Amino acid sequence: LPSDLELREVVVDPVVQSFRLGAHDFLTKPLDPLEAKEAVRRALSSVPPGDVHDVSQKLSRANQQLQNILQRVETILQAVQTAIVFVDEGNSILMSNVAARAALGLTKDARGRPIGEGISHAAVHSMFAEVRRTGRAIRSEVSLKDGHVFNVHLTPVPGVGQVLMMQ
Repeated sequence: LPSDLELREVVVDPVVQSFRLGAHDFLTKPLDPLEAKEAVRRALSSVPPGDVHDVSQKLSRANQQLQNILQRVETILQAVQTAIVFVDEGNSILMSNVAARAALGLTKDARGRPIGEGISHAAVHSMFAEVRRTGRAIRSEVSLKDGHVFNVHLTPVPGVGQVLMMQ
């Protein structure tokens, strides 16, 4: 049988193991912006003064690269003909593209509003409720008032919310 010391070495808390491997701090999900800001402040305070400028420049470049990527993704999503709506875990609309706004009558200011305020279609509401209840993706056909029939896919995305796609 292994000794107590050997057992403790095998079952090491991931946080303890991270610090042993050189981590200086950690963040937990869901990410709290104030906690993240404080973690960055602590990390920067451990950098020698001459290196702070270099770190700041690297962070600025990384931030710009992320902004460029996000802008490209947004451009692609707005251009596709598939109607797409992203909803957060609290059932508020995170984003909708042009096709979704046209199909569902959403306005650009629907961002941040509950799906019940932004989307008035009962069948779509019941799909969101079912995905929340089961945690599984579903597909269905939905007829709109204007006579268009859409093939609708609603997919849960753990840690984010749900993605509605309509073709």
